[in-house]
Amino acid sequence: MSTNVRVLRDRYAVNLSSGRKGGMATVYRATDVQTGETVAVKMFRVANGIEENDVLDETFRREVAALQQLRHPNIVALRDFVTSGPGAETYLVLDWTDHCLRDKIGKVSADGWDTFYENVARPLLLALNFAHERYCIHRDVKPSNVLVTDQGVVRLADFGIAKLK
Repeated sequence: MSTNVRVLRDRYAVNLSSGRKGGMATVYRATDVQTGETVAVKMFRVANGIEENDVLDETFRREVAALQQLRHPNIVALRDFVTSGPGAETYLVLDWTDHCLRDKIGKVSADGWDTFYENVARPLLLALNFAHERYCIHRDVKPSNVLVTDQGVVRLADFGIAKLK
């Protein structure tokens, strides 16, 4: 196996050269060796200090708690998660999506606002409404957190700073 691949829990073969860095985590393309499906592994960085550790642990906890209760076609699905305790390596396993709205926004057809509303805004509003009905406020909606599948399905992602009531 290549040195650019790391296997987690004998199940997820993570392509380490595919990482997209974010503020608190890096998302990697991986393969679920049990199913053969492509998945996303969101690995939270290891903290340098106690205060930073507390923030990362809380971010991880919030994202897991939110995604466990938010099963919706326009919200990224949580498949699995792992933590070994405070300050330990933690990661989420999510549905893989190749694109985000930021990547696609310049390629939106000239069909106008009605098409944009139907294809992007409406599914996003449905996801937000679903979350709000479950007392979960996302608090970080931006084009890079709105994923778009190859089939054009819009999915809201990154609930790490969500407010859960």
